[in-house]
Amino acid sequence: METEKSKNITALKNRDPKYISTDMSAVKALVQAAVNVELFTIPLYMTTLYSIKGMHEINSNNQLYLGRQWPGSAPAAKPATENEKAFNTIYSVFIDEMLHLQLAANIASSVGVAPTFTSRELQDENAGWICYGDDKTTIPHILDLRDTKHYSHVKVKLGPVDENQLDLFLAIEEPSDIAEEELGTDKHFKNCQIKYELCRDKYFPSVPFKGWQEDYNESNLPLFGSIGYMYKCLTQYLEIRYSDNTTLWEALYQPVSMQRDQFNAVDSGHPYEEYPKFDATVKNKIKGSAKHTAEVAKKKVFTMINAITDQGEGSTVAPTLDFLTATAKNIVERLISRALTNDHLKQKLKEILAFINNEPNAKLPKVEGEDTNLLDLQNIRTLISSHLEKEQNKSDRDLVLALKTIPLEDHLLKIQHLRSVKVKYRPDKLALEKDYPSYSAKGQLEYNHSNIAAARADNGMDDHYERFIEVKSKLGQIMTWKRWHADPENHWTADDLKTEYYDCNKYQDSLPDPNDIACALNKLKLEEQESNYRLFSQTAVGTIYGITSVLNQYWQSPNTEFPSPSMFGSGDRVSICWAIFGKAPDLSLGIEKVEPGKMYHACQGLSYTGDATQDCASKAVYHSCKGSNQCKGQGGCGFVHSVSGGGNCSSSGNTGTDSSLYTAPGNNFCNGFGGCAVPMSAAQLYPHSGEMQVNKFTGPDCEFTALKEPIKFEEGESVYQIAWKAYCKSLEASGKTPPSSPPAVSDLRLAFPPST
Repeated sequence: METEKSKNITALKNRDPKYISTDMSAVKALVQAAVNVELFTIPLYMTTLYSIKGMHEINSNNQLYLGRQWPGSAPAAKPATENEKAFNTIYSVFIDEMLHLQLAANIASSVGVAPTFTSRELQDENAGWICYGDDKTTIPHILDLRDTKHYSHVKVKLGPVDENQLDLFLAIEEPSDIAEEELGTDKHFKNCQIKYELCRDKYFPSVPFKGWQEDYNESNLPLFGSIGYMYKCLTQYLEIRYSDNTTLWEALYQPVSMQRDQFNAVDSGHPYEEYPKFDATVKNKIKGSAKHTAEVAKKKVFTMINAITDQGEGSTVAPTLDFLTATAKNIVERLISRALTNDHLKQKLKEILAFINNEPNAKLPKVEGEDTNLLDLQNIRTLISSHLEKEQNKSDRDLVLALKTIPLEDHLLKIQHLRSVKVKYRPDKLALEKDYPSYSAKGQLEYNHSNIAAARADNGMDDHYERFIEVKSKLGQIMTWKRWHADPENHWTADDLKTEYYDCNKYQDSLPDPNDIACALNKLKLEEQESNYRLFSQTAVGTIYGITSVLNQYWQSPNTEFPSPSMFGSGDRVSICWAIFGKAPDLSLGIEKVEPGKMYHACQGLSYTGDATQDCASKAVYHSCKGSNQCKGQGGCGFVHSVSGGGNCSSSGNTGTDSSLYTAPGNNFCNGFGGCAVPMSAAQLYPHSGEMQVNKFTGPDCEFTALKEPIKFEEGESVYQIAWKAYCKSLEASGKTPPSSPPAVSDLRLAFPPST
């Protein structure tokens, strides 16, 4: 008799070739959905991460900011407080999700899909994020939380470290063996968080998808019930073989595709692979037949999917040593020690104990009647009770009773699902130490003391679900900015912004006074709070758009550079909003669109187009990466660039060894050559010296003429002051009279920390 399972196997292994175009369409929708899901988690986790109250120094191989600190937590090499531990833990997941996004995008590219990072499933046409809000209950493509048993109260919103957010994160990261089982009878839903009676036809679709059409896209996909199940569907599609002995993978696979790798790429600034035990791309590195090459590539794709699901979503790794309570282990040992007459049970118990004790080649026994290799406490109860409940020995019956009274309600979630990420999918700590060195406040390299390495590697053993369980268990001990602001006695003071080395900084005169910064932080909250909150929200939106808009090109053009500064700058923008207002930025607001050919001013007073000079930069150009620099004259920060272009923001012009001219902030003349971080922080200083070319702008199309005489900038000099010099020199060359002095620095620019 043909079963549902055998029918499904036939559908996947002997499919009619007439469906190949439809199947290709389904895979392309799936890989874009995977990009959407991974991208969805990043602003979500980031905003909660930076809700944790803390301060950070800006340390590098210089002493520009010696004695200063800014609002916002940061990773700690040796976390001591619950705030530091929670930040490290959530930070490690946040970075993992960036890896997952890269892997999903590389998989998409390998099957001929140029991944988009501004999908209408997540964002509107103005870059506003529509997937988060107080009324939102859906994890895109996956699940409406109202349909769940455990998370029906949860909202998909941006918020602080609190119960709603941790429950949301647990719902997102819940391992697939908890979150779903194969759709079928009620038995298949016995451990499922989704309400079977309401949703048996809504989630966990069979592959191939029923009713799928060739012209469908990711918006037409069914809901998957869990992220792990979404990837399971993708792998099932990629295994489809047709009756003519061709495969869907061979039809989809692009031997030459754009593959990007920010994690395992090796260069002078990033000398080691962060994940040396697996390939994070689908690059063709072998020679052989097309069929063999395609098969090797498919194995790489499956490895990349395994890396995603092993670290977080859908993990099915076997339980670790600690998956049993000490009480359960003790009961098993005592049962074995007794002269039991049931040899079968004794052998099962010995196998369990061998696994608990991590003996070589030890495996968990299967529970009778259960097709699973996972043995949780409930199944141990079933196994032992089924053999002992009829025993005449009273002491044995007492042991069974003791086993039954273990407080599973308090511990089962943590014990049953404690998992260990495979070593091959963990970041290498020694590599991270070299790739992300930390410096002391005095600019000295701290060997084997990398903050980022500690946060990521020390948390890398546990999967995301387990990490979030740990954070949730400490909620009452974590101070957030929201809680801090709830106390009316709390306000900013100059001392909050100083460290013990404050009087040792030789660049003190170039930096704004801490009293002025503290005053600005307090005023921004108290005066015109709603308009200021909107302003800071849009700076965060613009910075994130500086990432997503560039990533749209990054997987299409080999000349597009990764927007690293935006990645770092986005954290600054989000954390300063929390620190001022005690709430997450509203990412739904969106930003104005940049008009092609229009020249925008880069910062306060730097208007080459006759706009009101006291205004700050137009919201249309709020960003912190040269990659999103769509128009001339937008550049803003101290990451100076050669007039010939090229190089990334964190390296170009900052070594002090390049003898070429650099573009002046706010005076850059060509797309992509400008500096970053609009608006400019009042505290941004140059780390090196050099010369900058100044340009005269003319005509409606912002045509430029380079002036013969450059301007010099010195180490420790204010970026805004150089921008002002370039501005005045450019106006004079155009026959205009420059303002007599720059405007008084705005509270916005005082509040922003320097770009890092």
